[in-house]
Amino acid sequence: MLAKEDKVLYLAVITLALLLGLSYIKACSSSDKRESIKSSLVNAKYQSSINQIDLYNTNGLLSLKKINNKVFSFWVLADKDGSYLSPADSQKVENLILELTKVRNMYKLSDKININSSFGLTDSSAFHIKYYYSEGFHGLTFGNQDFSLSGRYLMTDKNTNVYEINSDLDSYLSTSLQSWSEPFIISQQVLGKLSVNDIQSCKTLYQNKTSKIDDIQKLLDLRKGGIPSQNITLDPEKLDFQIWLEIGNKSQIEMQIYKTDDESQFVIKTIYINSDKSKTEYNSYISLWTYNKIKEITL
Repeated sequence: MLAKEDKVLYLAVITLALLLGLSYIKACSSSDKRESIKSSLVNAKYQSSINQIDLYNTNGLLSLKKINNKVFSFWVLADKDGSYLSPADSQKVENLILELTKVRNMYKLSDKININSSFGLTDSSAFHIKYYYSEGFHGLTFGNQDFSLSGRYLMTDKNTNVYEINSDLDSYLSTSLQSWSEPFIISQQVLGKLSVNDIQSCKTLYQNKTSKIDDIQKLLDLRKGGIPSQNITLDPEKLDFQIWLEIGNKSQIEMQIYKTDDESQFVIKTIYINSDKSKTEYNSYISLWTYNKIKEITL
């Protein structure tokens, strides 16, 4: 008789073989049975005018909004009330738009959806992308993966057709703030991409003592943790230390680091002051390791 571990391994091998077999059958036969079209999910003419993307499912809503100023543009994360929470990973957003506007193979499976079908387009597992552009908005609904895990079911708001597409968009089907947020404590977008050469001066204030920072690159490379809610209240009594950076174009960055009730976590408020004195500020969490690294770099 097979040992328990051998039985588990045996079942795993059988399951894998079945999946590979089904994938092979699908690859050999599906082209004969499914209507194939080449199309983009979003018309490429809207690519440059998309200014907001809403991602939502039963876990919540995440809005990505494009900010345009006189010099450059970037994407931000916004909550359901429209408050800006953090600079977004703009490259990831632009990559999503490229994926949506590229021409791909789409396989038509049905003229309409059956509420009891296995497509997962009408139940709580569905994921929605709504994109806004200069002329209006449209939506996409993503359902379950197919049995081979290489495709995903899809509907648009333009008709009732059900399609299957390659699952290469799966990495974008998330409402996680962390997965869409720009990773750096000092944004490389709000005041443009910054290098050491752009920083004219950098100083800190800690326990009523000021000091200058020599290794600015290490400060620019540091990454943040999570993102607090917009209504977080920062206690002035818990302000630990501050950092100021003077940028060559007469803009400034101020960083205020606050202690929290959790000794392993701190909040850092980063304030961006443009050359015209307008301000933008964002809060983020940093770990104790990052806090100690900042102190090591700056003090």
